[in-house]
Amino acid sequence: MLNYVIADASVFIIFDRLNQLRLLKDIYQKVYTTPEIAIEFNKSLPDWVFM
Repeated sequence: MLNYVIADASVFIIFDRLNQLRLLKDIYQKVYTTPEIAIEFNKSLPDWVFM
């Protein structure tokens, strides 16, 4: 079973505020987002987030 997620800025913001951004990687095989979401997040995304 494939386990992928497409995340928006609110997901990154909330997990970052909780210091739990790594949970996304632990739960999902791959995490995808868009360049626009990365700009809205306004921080560097981990190298395991694909655009």
